[in-house]
Amino acid sequence: MNRSRAIAATAVRLAGALALALGIAMAAAVLPGGAAGAQDFKPYPATRITEAQWTSYFREVREKLGSSMQELTAERLIVFADRATQTSYAFTQPGHPAHPAWIARRVVEAKGGVGIRQIGYFAGDRGSFTDLYQTYEELNDRIGEFMRRDAATPGR
Repeated sequence: MNRSRAIAATAVRLAGALALALGIAMAAAVLPGGAAGAQDFKPYPATRITEAQWTSYFREVREKLGSSMQELTAERLIVFADRATQTSYAFTQPGHPAHPAWIARRVVEAKGGVGIRQIGYFAGDRGSFTDLYQTYEELNDRIGEFMRRDAATPGR
């Protein structure tokens, strides 16, 4: 399977797991200002990090959000959801081309509606990380389009 097909296939498989985390927030239609003790969304100033920083952040998220952990074995990802801050975290695992890396996505108020803010960090291959990051951006776009169509549906 070539790289672009693999990325597309991963995006489709990720949609279900990520929809769970984001769907909860969107269904609530309430955007809290934050939660006490919430996980830091942007822990480092630059997207290039060390493996030690990846390991440290993964442990922090797992400690705080471990009950929400979902292992996506085929995608070599572990996903966490923080309902209080409406944030999802996807960490690559060994064998993933972008490992070690993670993508964090947060539901935010945007232009009178709802949007998705995304950030990512990597200690591995920049090109593979860029592919992963773009896959999530494409998923964000599809979710945004779905939300716009849903909002335009009469009776909503």
